[in-house]
Amino acid sequence: MYTIFHKLIDKIRSISTEEIIAQTMDDDDLKFIEELNKEQLENSKNTEGKSLGVYHSATANTYNEYRSTKISAGGDVKLYDTGALYESIKAEFLKDKIEINSDYDDQILGYLTSVYGDFIGLTKENLEYVANRIKPKIARTFRNRLLSKL
Repeated sequence: MYTIFHKLIDKIRSISTEEIIAQTMDDDDLKFIEELNKEQLENSKNTEGKSLGVYHSATANTYNEYRSTKISAGGDVKLYDTGALYESIKAEFLKDKIEINSDYDDQILGYLTSVYGDFIGLTKENLEYVANRIKPKIARTFRNRLLSKL
């Protein structure tokens, strides 16, 4: 005997996790993730939550000689010069994951990553924060999908 319970189980099996997340995530969520990454940089943190370090006096002197914005020796490294790096950070949803990338100059990104570690991406704490932020939306989407056409 095929019951409503069997129908419910079949419905659960037919729901794709990727589809649920794709339906749930919107541009606001991706923008939020991008802003979190920028905030990490403003707080001088890489993806491991480690400090990007502080500016050496020689670096500060050389930089300040050629730039209108100034940095201080001993000040936190924030990787903000013209703002182009920050603006290049983009999050996108790919089938089963969210990817954070930058279309900034690959050579410069490679150099900066070799010096400061990975900084395009979120810390473990920020990943958990994002997950907790979108869980209710995912649950709503799943529930609506499950209950539709039962």
